[in-house]
Amino acid sequence: MTRLTVFLILAILAASGLALTFGEAPLSAAQYRLAFADPASLEGQVLWQVRAPRIACALMVGAALGLSGAVLQGLLRNPLADPGVLGVSAAAALGAAFAIVMGGAALPGVVEVSALAGAGIAGAALVIFAARVRAPEALILFGVALSSFAGAATA
Repeated sequence: MTRLTVFLILAILAASGLALTFGEAPLSAAQYRLAFADPASLEGQVLWQVRAPRIACALMVGAALGLSGAVLQGLLRNPLADPGVLGVSAAAALGAAFAIVMGGAALPGVVEVSALAGAGIAGAALVIFAARVRAPEALILFGVALSSFAGAATA
C-alpha cells in the first residue's frame, strides 16, 4: 500500500473514533465500558443505535459517491465530469420545483420523491441517448442541453 492509502485509512479510523466519542450526550470512560459490556443499557443504545449507524451511513454514502464519480469520469473520459454536466442535478431540481408548485410540499416526502423521479427521468433519457450514440462528447452535449432545458423550466 502507498503512504497515501495508509494515511487515508488512518484518517477514516480517526474520524470514526471521533464520531463515536462526541455527540449530544457526553459519555465518560466508565459509560463507554458499560456500553460495550451491555449494549441494551442506555449508554449502549446511545453508542450502538445512534452513533455507530451514523458512521456506517457516512462510510456507505462516501463510498457510493466516490464510486459513482469514478464511473462517470471513466464513462465520459473527463476528470471533471459530475452529475451537473449530464443534467441529472437540474432535472432533480425541476422535479422538486414541480412538486412544490403543485402543492406537494404539504405532504411529507413528496418533494424528495419528485426530485428522485426527475433525476430518474434524466438518467433514463441519458441511457436511451447513450444506446444510440456512443461518443462521450455527444453524451456531454446532450447532458448540457438537458441541464439547460431543466434549468430554464425550473426558472
